[in-house]
This record gives sequence, C-alpha cells and structure tokens, in this order.
Amino acid sequence: MKRDWIKPSILVVALINILFMIISGITYPVIPLYLVGTEVGVLLTSIVVTLSSLVGFVFQIVWGNISDRVNRRREFIILGGFIMSLCYFSAAIYSNNTLLMCTLYILAGIGGAAVFTPSSALMADICSRENIGRAMGLFWAGGSLGWALPLVFAGTLLEKYGVKSIFLISGLISLCIGIIGIAMRKVDVSRDRISSDVKPVPWAVVIRPRFLLLYLATLVFYLGDVVKNIYVPQFHAYELKLGEARATAILSTASWAEIPLLLLFGFLVDRMGSWTIFNFSLLASAIYMMANVFVSNIITAVIVMVFYGVVWASFSSSSSAIAVELSNEDEKGTALGMINANFSLANIVGPPLFGYIVKRLGYRVCFASMAVMLTSVAITTAIAIKQRIK
Repeated sequence: MKRDWIKPSILVVALINILFMIISGITYPVIPLYLVGTEVGVLLTSIVVTLSSLVGFVFQIVWGNISDRVNRRREFIILGGFIMSLCYFSAAIYSNNTLLMCTLYILAGIGGAAVFTPSSALMADICSRENIGRAMGLFWAGGSLGWALPLVFAGTLLEKYGVKSIFLISGLISLCIGIIGIAMRKVDVSRDRISSDVKPVPWAVVIRPRFLLLYLATLVFYLGDVVKNIYVPQFHAYELKLGEARATAILSTASWAEIPLLLLFGFLVDRMGSWTIFNFSLLASAIYMMANVFVSNIITAVIVMVFYGVVWASFSSSSSAIAVELSNEDEKGTALGMINANFSLANIVGPPLFGYIVKRLGYRVCFASMAVMLTSVAITTAIAIKQRIK
C-alpha cells in the first residue's frame, strides 16, 4: 500500500486547514457574542449569522465547481486567503462602524469558501484512493486542532482588547494562508487522480442516488452539530447552571478529543469501508444526543461531550472519503463543496427549528427529537446501501 497520505504536500494542505480553522474558531463564536453585547441585539445578530452562513453555503458550491472546471486548486486557496485578509483588516479599521464591520465579516465568507473546499479537494487530488481515509482524517484532525486552539483564549482576547484584535489576528492568519499558497510548489497529483480526456457532465454527481443519500444524511448530521454547538452549551450554562465559562470550556473538550480520533478513524475508513464508518457516525451522533437528555452535572456533561470526539471523527473522515469515491476525477470539488456547504445550510435552517422546540418543550425534548431523527436516517442509509443503490 502506498504511503502517499503523509508526503509533504499533504502536510502543507493540512497546515492550511489548521490556519483556516483557527480563523473560524476565533470569529464564529466570538463575533456573534460581541454583537449581542452591543446595541445590535439578538435579532440582528441572528440575521448577520444567517447571512454569513448563506454566503458560505453558496460559495462552497460555486468555488468547488469552478475549481473542477479550471482544474486549479492552489490559485483558489491564494485568492481566498487574500480576500479574507482584505475583509478582516478592513473590518478592524472600521470596527466602530457596526454595519460596515458586519458587512465585511459576511463578505469574508466568500474567501473562506475559496480556501476550504478547494483545499479539501486538493487533498483528494494528491492522495491515492486507497489512502483517502487517512488523508481526510489528517485534514480534519488539523481542522479540529485549529478550531480548539482559539476557544482557549478568544473570549479573553475580546474582553481585554476588543473586537478589533479579533479581526487583526484573523487578517494576519488569512494573509499567511495566501502566502503559503503562493509558496507551494506545483503539487504532484496521484497517478490514479489524473483527469481523463472525457469532458464531464456538469453537476452529474448531484443526481446520483448514492450521492443524494449522502447529501441528505450529511445535512441531518449537521443539524445535530448545530444542536451540539448552540443548544448543548446553553443547556449546560442555564439549565444545569454551570455558567457560560464552564459551558464553553466543556464544548472545547470535544475538539481536543477529535484530534487523535480522526487519525484513528481515517485508518478505519480505509480498512473497514467508508459507508460502514459513516453509518456508525450517524448512530454515534444519535447516542450522543440521547445521552444529553440524562446529563445532570458537570461530570456527566464532560463525559458526554468528550464522546462527541468519536462522533465527529468518524463522520468527517468517512463523509469526505465517500464524496470523493462517488465522484469522477473532475467532480471532486463539486462533490466536496456540496457536502461542506451543508454545514452552512444547517446553520440557516436549524436555529429557527430547534429554537422553537427549546422554547416550547425544553432542551431535553430537543435532544431526544434530534436523536430520533438521526437514528431514522442511520437505519435508512444502512438499508439503502445494503440494497446496493448506485
């Protein structure tokens, strides 16, 4: 078996994802927190978050498809890094103008999409198919590391130095992404990744039954991820009365657990099959949601949150591998863009749905409802794959 999943070019792409996720970790939780504390309020903050997610949803798909058509990934990473840098530096300069600052924060998502989807597709380009699970596991492990690091200090940074410092740091890291993209030598594409002379049918991957199954199952999983990121910490902070600081600290334990587990599940994807691990991730997510129904103190809260490391590690390594497996050589960017965009789509449709359930029926009913939904999707997916749909 080739060991091309640990060659230097793959490590560089993993580094890009670490840097990108540091930016996400320092802006995604902190900017809304800052806006709620100002005159903007909860309602307008929700609109900003929704628009940011909408931009991410659209451009993940757009950049993924265009990068397939022009057969260039590195240039999109460079472009995305500089777009983000421009937006974040400008937001720092105009941080006293809330409307302009929010607009620039939303527009930065265009650059973020140009970095994230083409870099994940580039990872698939570099690695052979037999090692795709390991490569994607490494890619997502870098992402979890990048996401976890800012959670340690982002709140303190905002409190002591203000939102301007958040945008300045994000701008500097974005600039580093663009520079790394420029410094990357021409990447060697794996021999079994070289495109054929046959012109692909645009968006053909989208209408394949197995891809549609993956797409819908992934969307439901990401809805569960919205519950984990937004409503579980609220449950810890307000219903269990653990406080906001402890709630965010508990949330970070999942990301730290994911890092070694992603390397493990990347290996298992190559050994056991991507669909097997994917079905496991759906069931594991359902178990996580149901376990939250019975959480009653900080000890059980931490234990259940650490278990989410298993959930995310198995899901991210397997879903990315399946997207690559189901696509032809000139469709990987489109396929990964569609799957990655589900995170943004879930953040658009999830909060109104789950916010209503929490308000009317409480957090525990919300968790149980999500567990039932995930279990149903896991069973449906397992049956469909057993029936060998194409």
